[in-house]
Formats: sequence, structure tokens, C-alpha cells
Amino acid sequence: MTDAERIIQYIEDTEYDREVLPHYGLLPDWFVRYNELKELIVTYLDGFEKSEDIDERTLKYSHEGIIDSES
Repeated sequence: MTDAERIIQYIEDTEYDREVLPHYGLLPDWFVRYNELKELIVTYLDGFEKSEDIDERTLKYSHEGIIDSES
């Protein structure tokens, strides 16, 4: 499961629990849930930034190979 899928699943689970748990006399701990969601999003965005850095380096190195410095 990718990070994006994990975030979507977590949000769906939270919505479900918000509607169902009160019928059983339970309340979700929103502070804990929002912190966990924040961590999932930070992990997702960190991975996205790293992939952009790799793409930029690849682009930089690919242009170095194409352009002839002597011409």
C-alpha cells in the first residue's frame, strides 16, 4: 500500500469511527488520530520531495551528457 493510499484509508477509517463508535458508547481520541494523520502526511511529502530531488539530478546529469562543452 502506498503512502497516499494509506492516508486515504486512514481518513476513511476515521470518518467511519466518527459515525459508528458513539453508538457503542465510545469516542475516538481525536488528538491521537490527527497526530497520526500528520505523521502519514509528513512521510508522504518527504518522499515526494526526495523523488523530486532525484528527478532534478537526473535531468541535470542527462543534459551534461547531451551538450558538448567543446562546441
